Amino acid sequence: MNHLDCPLSPKERQALWTYLGGTAAPAGGLGPEALDGFFTALVIGPETVMPSAYLPVVLGKSEFTNEESARRIVGFMMRRWNHLASTLLDGRMPALWIFQTPKDQKGSAWCRGFMWGTTFFAEAWERLSEQPQFDIYVHSIQMLAGALYGPFPVFSHKERESYYMFIRDGIQVLHDHWLVERKQEAGTMRVETTPIRDGS
Repeated sequence: MNHLDCPLSPKERQALWTYLGGTAAPAGGLGPEALDGFFTALVIGPETVMPSAYLPVVLGKSEFTNEESARRIVGFMMRRWNHLASTLLDGRMPALWIFQTPKDQKGSAWCRGFMWGTTFFAEAWERLSEQPQFDIYVHSIQMLAGALYGPFPVFSHKERESYYMFIRDGIQVLHDHWLVERKQEAGTMRVETTPIRDGS
């Protein structure tokens, strides 16, 4: 097994979360929940996105202290990307990085990250959201995300859990839809959202 196919261990996951929350997010990058939503949108979306395109969004103005640190943290990110991609391709739902606290904001950071990911292919996502069979899933993510910047929206626990339920159900549905689209456009059964390898 390629090392980039290995899921993160709890210790590695915590190291990545610590870097994102303590270094990247304060520098205009993404915290761990937002990163996970962002990656999910890119993994399941209409076209493949390379690290050179998304890393500036993830890292903001933060800088690595040395090359070893950069390789380590970026490697963790690539492995999380690959885990999301491979799990969804297997028809399974990955465990999302949605934290339980604060309870009145559950899922909002993840959803906002997801919406940032959709901006890479905004027109395609807009067309998708206009289709009745997909609208409820996209709408639920939009509602919990609120605006792309500023305070998170306020909902009752019941309302928030209702949106969250549609999000969980919708990720696989959206993934499968874009997977079919990518195959049709390529004129082959080749999967476009493949795990990332070294040198990508």
